This record gives sequence, structure tokens and C-alpha cells, in this order.
Amino acid sequence: MGREPAHGALGAGQRGLPLRAVQAPRAVGGQRLGQPAATALELLSRVIAAAGGGVQAVVYDGAFRGAHHHQLMHHHGVYVINKVHPAARTDTGRTYRTVPLGTWTHTTPRGRDCHHHLAAHHGDLHDTVTTDDGTLTLGPALHRPQLRRHRRADGTWRFNIAAVVPCRHGDFIAWVNPHPDAGDRNAGRTDQLRLLPESSPRFPGIYGLRNDSEAINAEFKRTFVADRAPALGWRRQLLAALAWAITNNARAHHLHHATHSRRSVA
Repeated sequence: MGREPAHGALGAGQRGLPLRAVQAPRAVGGQRLGQPAATALELLSRVIAAAGGGVQAVVYDGAFRGAHHHQLMHHHGVYVINKVHPAARTDTGRTYRTVPLGTWTHTTPRGRDCHHHLAAHHGDLHDTVTTDDGTLTLGPALHRPQLRRHRRADGTWRFNIAAVVPCRHGDFIAWVNPHPDAGDRNAGRTDQLRLLPESSPRFPGIYGLRNDSEAINAEFKRTFVADRAPALGWRRQLLAALAWAITNNARAHHLHHATHSRRSVA
């Protein structure tokens, strides 16, 4: 489709009924070519502001990196659900970076300090051990019993992850900040750490909502003749996308109210 219109789609689905709703279409072209994540971030910011606290989480693909996560968490207080971007892809699989997070210290029953060096890897939190040859070895992914979200006086948000760190002197809770460190332009910590990692049993069900939203793209493209856009130029293509989005949302609105009306009568 050339400079394809990009849109953000947030909504609820119901089995057998097309109840997805397009919220904010926007063209990705011209100076925005190759920047779908930046465009999506702009659209999401507008939708979240208009929703007045009604958006709690955002599900997106791997195009969202650490800086995008931080902006949505810091400015809007929403949970971002997506997969970690791999460091490399090979014929045998994918490899992921390990990002050191710092040292956590707790006091043993004998009154001594015990130090643990935590790291982020593939979205999870790990305790680490450095071997004699200097190799950093990751322990099992740490259990997370709690996730806190706090709104500051200036209107921004801060998240903290509680992780249970096992220790022979007694397990303890480490509170981990998922936001980037000061001066970290690449947001490496946030890029490799997830509020909801892929290892969580809840991840597949929540991340699966992305496939539902992607289905709306396929439905739009099925209206093309011979897989060609119905207009030339990104402005005309955006107009076609807007017209289709309005039609889709009107149908979803009608089916939603018709379904609830039948349930009320029953």
C-alpha cells in the first residue's frame, strides 16, 4: 500500500461479533516513514488522555523499546505488555541482553551484610553469581508477588516491582525500579525488563489481545481490490481508512447495544 495508514485500535471483542473499535488513525509517511513506534506512541498518548483514566494497559509488538515503555509508564501510568527485543537472531534461536540492575543488601540473622547482584534478562529478574573466571551466571527467574504504581505530585507515575530473592540466610524482598537510570538515553534497563514478563502464565492471554487488534488490519485490507489500495497518495489513503473506521465503529456500536438489549430482555 506504499505509505500505509497506521492506526491504533483499542476495544473489546466478543465471540462471533466484530466489536473492535478503531480509535485514532494516522498516516505513517513522509518524515514519519520508518517510525511506526513513534506514531503509535503519539496516538496512544491522545487516546489515553481522552479516555480520562480508562486505559490501564497497552499491548504492542516488539517495535516498542525501552524509551517507549518509559514514556507510557512515566507520563500515563499504563502497563506496557510486549515481548523483549532480542539482541540477535540466529538459526538456532534468539539471544537476549543481560542488564545489571545493581546490588541489594540485607542483614543476616548474625547481623552481617549479605549482598545480591540482580540483573534483567528477557524481561525477567534474576539473582546473579560471578564465577572465578568472571562469568556472570543467572539464577532462576525471581518470583514477583507485587507490582506498585504510584502517582507523584507533579502528575507523573512511578512503578516498582517486588521480587523475592532466595538466600541461604533467609529470603527477602527486593524492590526494583523498572524506569531508566539518570543519563541512560537508551533506557537499557527498561528495554530488557518487563512489568509482565513472557515467563508469566498470564502473559499469553493478555498479549494475545494484540492478535485480535491485528485482525482489524486484515479485515480492512480485505476490502481492497486485488490487494491494491483504493486511492493514490497517503492523504487519499488516510481518507479511505477513516471512512472504513467510521463504518466499522458504527457497526460495532450497533452490535454492542443490540446484544446488551437482547440480554436485558432475556
